[in-house]
Amino acid sequence: MTNGSLLAFGGFRKSERIDLAILAQEASIEVHYADQASEAAQLLEEMSPRVVLLDDETREASQVCQLARAKPERALTPIISVARSLDDLSFEEVFSWGGDDAVELSSVRPLLSRVRALPVTPPQATDAKRGVAIVADPDRARRLVRARVLRNVGYSVQFAVCSGDTIAFKSLDNVQLVVVDTELEGVEQVIEQCLQDRTRLVVLCPPKQLAVFGKRCEGHPDVAVSDSFAPPENVLFIANELMRGGANDKRSSRRLLYGTKVAFRGEGRDVDDFGFSYNVSEGGLYVRTLAPPTEDQVWVELRPPRADRRVRLEGQVVWRRGFGPSGNATVPPGFGVRITDGTRRNMQAWIDGYKGFAAAMGLASLRPS
Repeated sequence: MTNGSLLAFGGFRKSERIDLAILAQEASIEVHYADQASEAAQLLEEMSPRVVLLDDETREASQVCQLARAKPERALTPIISVARSLDDLSFEEVFSWGGDDAVELSSVRPLLSRVRALPVTPPQATDAKRGVAIVADPDRARRLVRARVLRNVGYSVQFAVCSGDTIAFKSLDNVQLVVVDTELEGVEQVIEQCLQDRTRLVVLCPPKQLAVFGKRCEGHPDVAVSDSFAPPENVLFIANELMRGGANDKRSSRRLLYGTKVAFRGEGRDVDDFGFSYNVSEGGLYVRTLAPPTEDQVWVELRPPRADRRVRLEGQVVWRRGFGPSGNATVPPGFGVRITDGTRRNMQAWIDGYKGFAAAMGLASLRPS
């Protein structure tokens, strides 16, 4: 008896197929290969795979990811990218496609740990308890991945492709959030309407326009402006901050969105695994991964914000979130770490990096060094 199927799309090498054969045996999962996007699309329809694996060097990998996300019933299919050299861009690309994680196939262990951590039974969509979110964007692929993030945490999502749609949908009952991309026709009209109505609004724009739209929305506590090229899960963080409305979250320092590759391992273990940071504070960080460590004490290594060298720190895992929808979720799958120790130099580099990052964003650190 198998635990479902894995669809592997791309030009996997002979040695990598041997590793995937080992994975199939260890995880009791059937592996099916597709070299062309059309073949992958057919297998997606026929198999409803438990997990999709994408070779990030294959040109059509993003297209297959979007095909997998095109139907609501596949919104909860985990998608993992395989990189020959894992770096920040490896994670950023798969997240922007609507995927969930990235691994190297130099060893079968990281992928095996992720497959084993996934639910055997396909997860069910969560109830829409958070109200309605309007995703206003002329680009269909971006609408799909942003909607997936919001649906998975309990929003009912309506799509808008122009300003007229957006303003019409705002009259619906229980609209809690509007997410608008600045490529939307009539975006200024949407922003003005939301400012007047004090509707919670996330404005997504290219980095070069952040200052312009930031000034446009300055002084409005219900509005946030963010990078449209950043991982779509950043919208979740921003929406949660708007919902809090500036309420104290009892942390000694503010959590800030910050993404970079993180090496982590259980304390005393021999081999690192890799994830991607989601947010950071002076006292800790949250790491995105489909395979959180089972140990409570961990070592992590990453580059602090605004720093040019990596630091190795010790920490305690304070909570974990597995893959699947949750109406109470405030983060994507992964684990939260409270920093407990490190060399004096590394600890100071971490605190200095965070403080410099916070200062650049106009925030004061609340915890003394």
